[in-house]
This record gives sequence, C-alpha cells and structure tokens, in this order.
Amino acid sequence: MIRTKSLPILLIIFSIVILSPDFSEAIYTQGHDFGNVELGSTQTTLVSISNLDNLTVVLTGVTFARDGCSDFSVVKLPESMAIPPNESVNFEIGYSPSFIGECSATLRIYNGSPMPSNEVTFTGAGVEQKPEPPEPENISQLLLEKLQKIIAYTNESYTYQAFKSYEQDKLSERRLKAFKKMLVVSYHLIENGHFEAAHNKLREIYKKVDGKPESNDFVSSEKAAQLALMIHDLIASFDFQYKQVKKSKKI
Repeated sequence: MIRTKSLPILLIIFSIVILSPDFSEAIYTQGHDFGNVELGSTQTTLVSISNLDNLTVVLTGVTFARDGCSDFSVVKLPESMAIPPNESVNFEIGYSPSFIGECSATLRIYNGSPMPSNEVTFTGAGVEQKPEPPEPENISQLLLEKLQKIIAYTNESYTYQAFKSYEQDKLSERRLKAFKKMLVVSYHLIENGHFEAAHNKLREIYKKVDGKPESNDFVSSEKAAQLALMIHDLIASFDFQYKQVKKSKKI
C-alpha cells in the first residue's frame, strides 16, 4: 500500500491569454513541467487565464484531453468562469503520479466553441518514494521504552535474588546500584539526544552481563542471560536507529 503524504502546494503562476469570442484563438500559451514528483504525493500549480480584449470572455470548459496521462486533474475552478476585459481568473492543476516514468497531458480551454480555444501541455515524472527518515524524538521514545523494560526486569530479578556474581555469590546491593546507575545514565543520555555517548554506555553495560568471566558480574543465572539478550536487542535497535539519524542529517 502506497503511503500518501501531503506536500506544500507549489504555486507557479503562468498566463493563458484569450481574446474575445470574435477572436477565439489564443495569442499566448505556456505549459508547465512539474518535474520529478514522488509516488503517493501530489503537487499543484496555479494557472492564470487573462482576457486582454475589451469584451467579457466566458469560459465554457476546462478539461484534460482523454488521450493523455490521467494523473493530471483540475483541482479547483474559479468562482466565476466569466473574465471581464483586462482581468484574469485562476484555477489549480494537480499532478498525482501513479507510476514511475514520464507523464504528459493536454489541457483544453473552451470559450463557446466546440473546438478548444487554447491547449496547454502539462508534464511531469513519477519517481520512487523515498523513505522518510525517522524523527529523533520517535527514535528516543522507542529506545527509552526498551530501556525502561530492562530497568524493570533488573529490579524484579534482584527482588527474587535471581542474580549471582561470577563467583556464584548473591549479587551485592552495591553492585546492583552501580549497574542500575549505568542504566539510568544511558536513559538520560538518550532522552537528551546524546546518542553516541548513550551507544557507548550501552556497550559498556552489555559487557557486565555477556557471560564472560572477565566481566565478573551478572553471569551465572538464567535471569542474567535473559537480561543480556534484552540489552543486546536494545543495542541492535540502537545501531539501526542511530544510523537512520545520521542519514537524515545528511539529507
């Protein structure tokens, strides 16, 4: 399913000059190229039709030819289709690409004759939709939620005395406080957008529960192993999201 997103309206004004009904041929026409537009999005352009004659011109139709690309549309017509002498009316044309590639269509403008008095060509090209870089706030929220679960799991496991040190002794409260302090520091670093420092701190924390003897902490119980998996998952999420943040800064 293609995501739809709203883009700022692109207002590019050009004029189509129409003479009075006695002179139905236009003396000036100009088309518009929308350029590259992402699939699932819409861009619009504002078109001005001017009457330089001394008689009022009444438009009877503004439509796209059926043999052209159907991705163009008349988004908004003027309140009045009558153009007084030396005045203009505006209408809006939209382009919503449905496929990748070039697209063109002819807009026909009628003012009383079965044949169009003006024909204006619109072109554009559909391009692949770029993935939106994640907002830093959303990234922080995801990581903080995971870290909150780790802190809660740590507290619960300590309550049931499920952690033991490498020497098989019950984990001391002093060591637990030191470990929890590292988690809290990581939390605040993420919360304040210091992602690189938080990333380094999380790796330091993981070494405390990775099961290696040289860590000399949290290594010998199932709860510790589960805690290690949770922290490893957090670091993996952090690695991915942190890369996205750096990419978004380059865009």
